[in-house]
Amino acid sequence: MNLKSNKQTYKQEGGVTATIFLFLKREVIIDLYSNLQEDIERVLRLGVEPSRIVYSHTRKQRSYLSYASKLKVDLMTFDDEAELLKIKEIFPEAR
Repeated sequence: MNLKSNKQTYKQEGGVTATIFLFLKREVIIDLYSNLQEDIERVLRLGVEPSRIVYSHTRKQRSYLSYASKLKVDLMTFDDEAELLKIKEIFPEAR
């Protein structure tokens, strides 16, 4: 098994800590559980590519889904059919 091709995931719940992200931003996928636009912006300003952010908050607000679409943060999770349908409606390109 080639472990170099496997990326670690760092889950961030709550406020984003700049020091941790500066250390990890090139090595991991950022699992952003926060439902704050400021946290998405902060992670992007630290140089994390949008394709490496997983927007995994359980209940995403419609305005935040639109914002994630605008920033091209397209990888996200969902917990139920209603959340999936909301994502599909607002951000059909999401993965």
